[in-house]
Amino acid sequence: VADAIASSISYGFGHFACLNNISYAASLKGDFTLARSWALRALEVANLLEAPSARAHALVSLGIAERELGDLPAAIANLEEGTSIERRLDETIAFAEDTCELVIALLRSDLVERAAELVRELLDIAQRPIQKLSHPQVVYWTAALTFRAQNDEVRAQTLLDQARHLLDELEE
Repeated sequence: VADAIASSISYGFGHFACLNNISYAASLKGDFTLARSWALRALEVANLLEAPSARAHALVSLGIAERELGDLPAAIANLEEGTSIERRLDETIAFAEDTCELVIALLRSDLVERAAELVRELLDIAQRPIQKLSHPQVVYWTAALTFRAQNDEVRAQTLLDQARHLLDELEE
């Protein structure tokens, strides 16, 4: 309904948001083929709008779907491009959260050193007091995966404990 309304009044950003949100919802549901399809549509609209932020978010949605469908090279390329745009636009929160998605793809591709480089930056962002990440525990969980891939079980456990602490705080 929202997409039909946005389209009927030529509200391109509303149309983009609906397409990208459908992709996100399909990912949450585990239907990555559907998520990929909607992300491609969102990317097409973002390109027509010539909106870098929208393009970044569509690329991330596409990258997540491709990663889960097993196309790691495409996933990494799209996630790298999307997060690069977010970095350039100084969208720190989106960059941090979406970089977690990239790190997972890198780890699945055994690109541990590149993942570790990004994790160092993520941990720096997560510790800044002004940052309000939607899911800060994901940064620590992602970092823990990376340290585990580097065989640093002590650091991995410390980061998992931090993630758990953040989750516990949310439940209070």
